[in-house]
Amino acid sequence: MLDSQVNQFRVEQTEISSRTKSRTQIKLAKFELIQALACYCLAALCVTGGVILIGLGATGEIALAVEYAGWKATFINLSPGAFIFLVGVGFAWFGRYRFRHTT
Repeated sequence: MLDSQVNQFRVEQTEISSRTKSRTQIKLAKFELIQALACYCLAALCVTGGVILIGLGATGEIALAVEYAGWKATFINLSPGAFIFLVGVGFAWFGRYRFRHTT
């Protein structure tokens, strides 16, 4: 039975037994690489776009409230450039998935 502490959505790594077939391990490692590269490319585009919008002085208003794992962040009157920048940081955070072997 799952404990209530374990039910939090958190995906940071996959543990693969050393007894797993090497072909399966290679496939999983490739998928991790593809996912990480996609996240980092999206992150770079968003961060660059956000910085450009901030530099150009794009105006607008976005209200954002985030609550995760006991902490809460509220951004009021956020410019579009800052919002896109934060989305890019989120993509970079999501891309830090790890593939780990256990013995």
